[in-house]
Amino acid sequence: MWRWIPLLFLAALNASCRQPDIPLPEEQDIKKQKAAEEDKDRPRQFHSEGGTFTIYDKETRHKRWLVRWKSAELEYSIDGYEMGGKMDGVTGILYEKGKEASTFIAGSAFVERGSKVLNLAKGVFVKSTLPNGSLRCESISYDSEKGIADAKGKIEVRQFGYIMTGVDHVKAKTNLSVVATPDMF
Repeated sequence: MWRWIPLLFLAALNASCRQPDIPLPEEQDIKKQKAAEEDKDRPRQFHSEGGTFTIYDKETRHKRWLVRWKSAELEYSIDGYEMGGKMDGVTGILYEKGKEASTFIAGSAFVERGSKVLNLAKGVFVKSTLPNGSLRCESISYDSEKGIADAKGKIEVRQFGYIMTGVDHVKAKTNLSVVATPDMF
């Protein structure tokens, strides 16, 4: 039994000489910065009944599109530049170089967070500002960076006194000044 006393004494001495578990100020700052970085990437979510969602170009600050909804489930980044989600009962405006090019109505819209592509579905109607024309279809995927709408399903285009029907897929410029099948666009 007496053999264990020196070992117990050393263990007690080691426990009393150990540094306290109080972090240094530098360690606290590093932990806070790391937590802030992790928090920055975590999307925030909200559900809304009625609202407006406008996307701007980061460099030029020109509007890309504006969507008004009746109900929405959206997520956004802490800086507010990346936003996305699903919206129902939508109307809105498509912009070209910051100027209004056309308006739209659709049953729903979806945007991937941080994407520059607006997806419209459930019966889409787009009316150009100038020249006067319209496009009706089942769905549109609008790439605001390229200024091209990719329309699919039961297409009807009215432009310059003409009506085009009977195709299931067309591409169009934002203001509908050019509308053509994908192979001719």
